[in-house]
Amino acid sequence: RRLPLWLEEGLAEEIGGGITVEGGVQLDFAATFGKLIPFAEIATVWPENAGRAALAYRQGRSFVQFFRDKSGWDHIQQILRVLADGGGVLEGPAAGTPFEEVVQQVSGLPLSHWTALWRVRTEEQADPWFELLLRDFMGTVFFGIALAAVLAYGFMRRQRKRQIAELPDDPLPI
Repeated sequence: RRLPLWLEEGLAEEIGGGITVEGGVQLDFAATFGKLIPFAEIATVWPENAGRAALAYRQGRSFVQFFRDKSGWDHIQQILRVLADGGGVLEGPAAGTPFEEVVQQVSGLPLSHWTALWRVRTEEQADPWFELLLRDFMGTVFFGIALAAVLAYGFMRRQRKRQIAELPDDPLPI
């Protein structure tokens, strides 16, 4: 495999133009809570779990958008062209995958640098957890129910303590 699966799917998502609202929220949740999937984990095998697979698609698309914005479509096209022509194959113990080598040649920076920049930007741009809760209607409803339950518990506990304090302090029964 000359092209990582996550990049292949990210390109397909970006070029195909599908838009999912929950995809962005899922990426924000993963970035906020440190649950992003390492790219090495999805380079050759796609997650079987539907939620993680959706996150993998979103990560791939997000990286393609990031690389496009920072480096341009011309670099992406050049990388794909060089890989299609069989370039990027180096010998030796320090040689990376063909994709890593071509990214280094075309952009002047290693792939690890690009993925680290992407991760930092994604984590910085992710909405805070409290805003993420309010984005989803069902999440907001459950959050409201949980908040009401906590408030009701606090009220009932305070009322019960007051009732116990008002009880007479009688000596032990005979």
